[in-house]
Amino acid sequence: MPPPPTARLSEAQRLRAWFLDHNKRLRALPDHITRALFSMGTVERYPAGKVVCEVDEVMQGAWGVVEGSVSSRRAADGRMRTLREYGPGDLFGLQGLLDGARAPAEIVVDMPTRLVRFDPLRLGELRASYHPLGQALLAGLLPLLVEEHVSLIRRTIEIQRARAHAA
Repeated sequence: MPPPPTARLSEAQRLRAWFLDHNKRLRALPDHITRALFSMGTVERYPAGKVVCEVDEVMQGAWGVVEGSVSSRRAADGRMRTLREYGPGDLFGLQGLLDGARAPAEIVVDMPTRLVRFDPLRLGELRASYHPLGQALLAGLLPLLVEEHVSLIRRTIEIQRARAHAA
């Protein structure tokens, strides 16, 4: 569970500290990048079954799971297959921070969930107000984005192999 609010820390600072404790990939990023990322985040509640984004939809941000869980799903053979489940501390949809990026899979809320949403428009404002920081943020997130895409590709290949083996 995320830490309770304190008078000394803003919500962004609390979330950043909690995510750094729960996500080793995020800990690898420089402090100024994680501070900028969480300064753009807003926490939102989602009910079970809510579709956060559809396959091929232009993504409207990236997210981090604060409480609950979501699943990344894609249709295969007329059935929805779960590619990956995301729980507390996980980030997903980082490609949504890039202009015009489309969702490679549907993201569905598994249970009542709180997500922190990172808004690409606020990233654009950050880039415009302080260009070197915006570029550093993108450069810092790129390895996470590549790792996420590789993970989804591997899972898709595993599903295709299992389907071919079963046939």
